[in-house]
Amino acid sequence: MRRLAPLIAAAAAAAAAPAFAGTPPDFALLSRIVAVSGYEQPLSAAISQQLRGQGLQPHTDNMDDVWVRVGSGAPHRLIVAAIDEPGYVVGAIDSRGYLRVQRLPMRKPNPVFDTLEFAQPVYVVTPRGLLNGGFAGLRIHLAPGHLNPPSMSHVGNLYVDVGADSAAAARAAGVDLLDPVELAQPPITIGADDEAGASAGDRFGWEALLEASQGLAHARLRGTTTLAFVTQQWLGGRGLARVLSPSGRPRR
Repeated sequence: MRRLAPLIAAAAAAAAAPAFAGTPPDFALLSRIVAVSGYEQPLSAAISQQLRGQGLQPHTDNMDDVWVRVGSGAPHRLIVAAIDEPGYVVGAIDSRGYLRVQRLPMRKPNPVFDTLEFAQPVYVVTPRGLLNGGFAGLRIHLAPGHLNPPSMSHVGNLYVDVGADSAAAARAAGVDLLDPVELAQPPITIGADDEAGASAGDRFGWEALLEASQGLAHARLRGTTTLAFVTQQWLGGRGLARVLSPSGRPRR
């Protein structure tokens, strides 16, 4: 994602725009919005609001991609950043009130992705708002002597505890199948404005692109520049494919 930085810097320099035109984005707030692949609607809406605050006219499609276009004629520039993050959705609610999860994307983003989730606090995004929970797993302290003992960090053996003691209690708290689940760890600021923490690499691109949009509405551009914030990149680049398709191509 950091390879986007030279492109974004070049576009911003070409714009010869003021450093800020409007209220700077509140990245501390935006980075806390859960954006599991396929469930990016809240973040898409927040990005659209930020762009409108910069005097731009954002467009969206039925996959919640967001884009803005400034200038006209050639050359045509398209700068893209994905806004989704890997995470989970509720796959089942068992009789004891524990939530079982399904990973999105289904293939691990890295070999230790599920392992790093174990015993971590999480948010379950329900229609009523964020519900606090925590990842739990199987007790395996007596399992080493068994043949093929279960892995407590395998996605099939992960449980989310939301404080419910039955399936009915979990549903009464607002939980339903396919609700997104993501780590409840706020990003860590390093130095002046660098960021670390869960999914920091996934946020870097769209944060840089949103920062580059400042002043773009009043820039003197040569040619056409389109900034696109695309969804479902972890699910096979579906958002980008939609933006690039004839039916989904950004238009004025």
